[in-house]
Amino acid sequence: MVRDEVLLLTTNAQVAADMKTHVYETRRLPGMPSEALAEVIETTVMPDSWRGNGGSGSVKALPGCLVVCQSRRGHAEVVD
Repeated sequence: MVRDEVLLLTTNAQVAADMKTHVYETRRLPGMPSEALAEVIETTVMPDSWRGNGGSGSVKALPGCLVVCQSRRGHAEVVD
């Protein structure tokens, strides 16, 4: 894992446990309410990583944004 331009030698479990929270603006996505987008993310982005499926990640839909707590890899997939 690379963090702050430093290579860290660690285990897969520790990488998965390295959770970050990020707020994604959804106002510019016409026709898709935040709640629907949250459901799509939970079913397509690392599905086993979300709380509802036994993982640690979470996504909360708020008006005009999503609050996502996920691993770095999960955030990278959300953005893609």
